[in-house]
Amino acid sequence: MQFTATRGCGFQSEVAIDNIQLYEGECVSLPVSCTFETLNIQDCFLKNDKTFDDFDWKVNDRPTSSGGTGPSRAAEGNVYAFVETIGRRKGDIATLERFVPVPADGKMCLTFEYHMFGRHMGSLEVLLQNTTVFYEFGDKGNKWNKAELNLNSSAVQMLQFTATRGCGFQSEVAIDNIQLYEGECAVPLPT
Repeated sequence: MQFTATRGCGFQSEVAIDNIQLYEGECVSLPVSCTFETLNIQDCFLKNDKTFDDFDWKVNDRPTSSGGTGPSRAAEGNVYAFVETIGRRKGDIATLERFVPVPADGKMCLTFEYHMFGRHMGSLEVLLQNTTVFYEFGDKGNKWNKAELNLNSSAVQMLQFTATRGCGFQSEVAIDNIQLYEGECAVPLPT
């Protein structure tokens, strides 16, 4: 990569550049979503971390193979992403991540559904540039829960979904229907 500046015809012809950031992979623009319906985790805008985590997220269109944990179906559609915890150790982590663009006013809405069922359940954490914006720990029942987060940022940021294995194999975290778009999250009307 090379930047070239050419001086104009006078002393008031300075050229300046600032805040250059180069990231691996394709650029994404808002809105983005992951429904996992293609059964290929690589079709999601988020990618498995290949450097700092211990194992990868997988996709599934049926109940998980472990009894007493994981969902029996997707929150929406037929496919979801989850962490297979058999053969993993307590504290092992799996991370889906991506640098995401930020709109001019910095306001974004992140929504997703998550499933955390199992007596050995660990945690699910969502981070925006190493700052925790969502954290759940322990068994939340055999049901899908919805998260809606207003995010605010001034520059391109790393978005991460990190699942941490609990003390046993019954700790399979699942996520589905991830949406990230410009603006604030819609506030539901009171009933």
